Amino acid sequence: SISGNRSSRSNRVRRRRSPARSQPKGVIARLFKDREYGFIQSDGGEVYFHKNSVRGMSFQSLKEGTRVEFELEAGNDGWQASRVIIK
Repeated sequence: SISGNRSSRSNRVRRRRSPARSQPKGVIARLFKDREYGFIQSDGGEVYFHKNSVRGMSFQSLKEGTRVEFELEAGNDGWQASRVIIK
């Protein structure tokens, strides 16, 4: 048979990973460096973020208008951004 001539490697089925959900994107709208937090403007409105959620860059070097990606998590007062990454 034809399938008998194929190597076992070619008979393997390659599984694709499901595409990762896209992270929300936004722009840093307001920074309060003396208080160590800020707000990101995204399609869903403004989202709070704390300096500890910034990855790959120091909070003090951020500027308003910088494009970012982030994850959302439930905070004490509603949704907040976590794992904020500069894009």
